[in-house]
Amino acid sequence: MKKTTSTTATTSKATGKDKNNTNVWVLTIYFSGYKSSEDDVSSRCFATRELAEVAMKSEARRLYRLSNIIQEASDKYFDESKDRIDFGESLDSSDYRREFGYCQIERVKLEVELDEQDVFVSTDEDSDD
Repeated sequence: MKKTTSTTATTSKATGKDKNNTNVWVLTIYFSGYKSSEDDVSSRCFATRELAEVAMKSEARRLYRLSNIIQEASDKYFDESKDRIDFGESLDSSDYRREFGYCQIERVKLEVELDEQDVFVSTDEDSDD
């Protein structure tokens, strides 16, 4: 799964500085449950890195602890790095037969207007036949 993030900034003519330089922290939460019909992906936004880090650790621990399959596994893992926590059972088995997930934070700019490149204009004529 590939996630893309775009940014838009406006420069003030008088100062040459970016007047819309507001950053937010996005927490992405992913969990793949055994025999689940769909993977669970959600996102949350935070004003500060500190809030995002607390939420990342809390969500990862919650999902890790609530999974009976992970808790019963002899080869479970919970790997923390600065911006990501990976957790689950048995890194060596196929994804089909295991539960696993991750929580990840990244900083993105808050967009306050659309760039001309972001606006889609249809050239097809709409018809109400």
